[in-house]
Amino acid sequence: MIQTLADKTARFIAKGDETADVEVLTYGYYMFYQQWITTIVILLLALVCGLFFPVLVSMVVSMTLRGSTGGTHATRAIICKIVAFVMAFAPALAAEVFGLRMFPIAFVVLYLLCIALIVVYVPTDTDVKKFTNPRLRKRMKIESLVLVSLFFAAAIFLQERIPVIAFVIAIITFVACSLVHPMAYWLFGFDPVTKEAKKSRW
Repeated sequence: MIQTLADKTARFIAKGDETADVEVLTYGYYMFYQQWITTIVILLLALVCGLFFPVLVSMVVSMTLRGSTGGTHATRAIICKIVAFVMAFAPALAAEVFGLRMFPIAFVVLYLLCIALIVVYVPTDTDVKKFTNPRLRKRMKIESLVLVSLFFAAAIFLQERIPVIAFVIAIITFVACSLVHPMAYWLFGFDPVTKEAKKSRW
């Protein structure tokens, strides 16, 4: 269904434009529709489970940081969806169901780890999407540092008011930053050095 919708959209957009690459457009719209459908499904499920707000916060934080830090991607769409669901629900469930809370020292440790990951690795991505422009790289690094600082400041501010949200923000910020580490590339089936996708193990 998504493939058909993407194909029809691409052909409609490319209508009358002889220079348009329908195949590339189709792939782009396929990824676009797939991402939004996954997002809507996650939010609807969160609403049913009574976790809408913490899950929404989790998704906003992770998507924002992914845009500024780069990082690895799953080699298969199904793995990407599974990771998206886990990142959206795991911190919220841990905080709500098990009553997990963030200790003050944990904020400091996670924040320093995030800063270290950004300084050393950001920006980074796969072999087909490299950030080579020096100005862009510098801007992404600065944006990442600012965003992480703002997210942790928000988490600390909310710790006594809405501890569940504070926990979600801190954990997801750390997880999103961790995706730039070479170990994340290895886990997702990429060569940690070249960033090239290896034969899928999934």
